[in-house]
Amino acid sequence: MRSRKPPLRFRGDGTFTIVQFTDTEFCRDDEEERRMAAMMERILRTEDADLAVFTGDVIASLGHPDPVEAFRRACRVPEQAGVRWAAVFGNHDSEGMVTREQLHALQLAYPLNAAKPDPPGIHGSGNYVLTVMGSGAGQESKPAVAAGGNEDEAAAGAGIAGSKPAVAARGNEYEAAAALYFLDSGSYSPLEYTRMGFYDWIRRDQIDWYASQSQRLTDGNGGVPLPSLAFFHIPLPEYNDVWDFAVCYGERNADFSCAPWINSGMFAAMVEMGDVVGTFAGHDHGHDYWGDWHGIRLSFGRTTRNGYLDRPFLPGARVIRMREGSREFESWIRLEDGTVIREQQRHEPTGRTPEVGSMGLNKVYPGGI
Repeated sequence: MRSRKPPLRFRGDGTFTIVQFTDTEFCRDDEEERRMAAMMERILRTEDADLAVFTGDVIASLGHPDPVEAFRRACRVPEQAGVRWAAVFGNHDSEGMVTREQLHALQLAYPLNAAKPDPPGIHGSGNYVLTVMGSGAGQESKPAVAAGGNEDEAAAGAGIAGSKPAVAARGNEYEAAAALYFLDSGSYSPLEYTRMGFYDWIRRDQIDWYASQSQRLTDGNGGVPLPSLAFFHIPLPEYNDVWDFAVCYGERNADFSCAPWINSGMFAAMVEMGDVVGTFAGHDHGHDYWGDWHGIRLSFGRTTRNGYLDRPFLPGARVIRMREGSREFESWIRLEDGTVIREQQRHEPTGRTPEVGSMGLNKVYPGGI
């Protein structure tokens, strides 16, 4: 029987800091991998993280003689740093001699892991929601600025997410103050043979499960949606929309994002439920951009392992800081060399060109992502 683990909790100063690692692809216990692991532990300690999140492709299992051992090396990083952690899985995690179900069971066994068992009857493995409890500080929070206001525009380049009206004030250590959703975005498209894309998508039963959990937490919060973040590996189709039609910040080192060609409605569900204020994906190693789309900030992490790129792109991590009693959050990037990027390069929307199509339909996907 698993021992009961302590809940995640906002600090006394009202902050909760998450470090997002993505596409670490542990596979060979060599000098490059050991350097990456040391960087990860260094970032966790420097940022004084409350939670580390792996957003998929934790390992590169294809052709690996012992993918379980590779996964254990990844797990040791936050464990040795003394930081709570959780993971979702990507397309490379279960290509080899290990299943997603086995990997999820492995992470649940670690003392500092915060993940939860899968809900029954839901597609994939690694679908769960974590709540962040109140600090018990009993302080009022600053009212949030309505989305689209002048303060939102001024704060955008600095990575401060705009917000809807303020939520309940800080204070009760026995009540959930925020929620974190983790979803299995799958691996490869089951319809690839019909030319319906290359990558998988979040399925309807997962979306229905998310909506039911969101409603449960909203009901428990007096009818007010909890400020929430969502983590998954493969970006939603809307990640292409936000780049093409909204102001974004950061880099996109390809013509498009490798999202599924099937839009299953996950983004629409988050808009309808009104709780998720930010999503965080991986998968595209050369992307670290973010943009606001219909009230939700869509963000890529910074790849933690620089693989498959034909240009210099220093690895690192994305850092996310939530504030209790607020729908606002801050985010920045910390690189391997210690550089902190708080203001990313602005990108003006240019629309969508026919040769790229709505999701890169006429392009060949670059290998290895």
